[in-house]
Amino acid sequence: MQTVEQTCGGPVRSATPAAHGPHCCACGQALAQPVTIDRLTGLFDRWGWTDTAEPLFAEARARGDDLALLMLDLDRFKQINDVLGHLAGDDALRAVGTALATHTRREDVVGRYGGDEFLLLLPGAGLPVAHRIATRAMAALTAATVRVDTISGTTTTLTGLTASAGLAVFDPGHDTALSRFILRADAALRDAKQRGRGRLRVIGSRPPRPPAEEGKRRLRLLPGVDTVSAFRFTDA
Repeated sequence: MQTVEQTCGGPVRSATPAAHGPHCCACGQALAQPVTIDRLTGLFDRWGWTDTAEPLFAEARARGDDLALLMLDLDRFKQINDVLGHLAGDDALRAVGTALATHTRREDVVGRYGGDEFLLLLPGAGLPVAHRIATRAMAALTAATVRVDTISGTTTTLTGLTASAGLAVFDPGHDTALSRFILRADAALRDAKQRGRGRLRVIGSRPPRPPAEEGKRRLRLLPGVDTVSAFRFTDA
């Protein structure tokens, strides 16, 4: 997972997990947290993620490399905040950050995009690799146990946390800009939420079928993967 470290001469891209904290690459001393890092989760913040993802997207588009984008949303986040308190919500977000940091590769760009939404740019990843990263991270989150202090003055343990996720695989015909790539992943995420949460939906690049063919068959990319076609969704 890519993050940013600093030296006395300025920022240097690094693959060291952000949770370890920024430090000087020359002398090893701890430095102030850079503005590109979300201090709650240790991941990139929205702007740090965008600044890092933009050149990687442009490079993949120019070279025709594989690229995937995962947008993930913590399920029932508002309920955690309302019932247990906002500090418990913070602990849940940290659990998401830990799951994503642990189950991504060194080259992946992982960030908290806002609220309870996270974005992962996966360079060199086609659908099989991206699906594996997504499902492992989602499974790790569900397996996590999170001790939280509640607004009622008690301590409890959160278990069985789930996330919904939308996955888009780069298609040069659709993804002419990073923002359009994000829109496709966001559409798949919305569909996952509407279908009951706790699931991964994949958005395809094929044009929608004529109405007479819609519902008769669907593209099966991988066993157990929910598949959508362009911005029309099909049943799992």
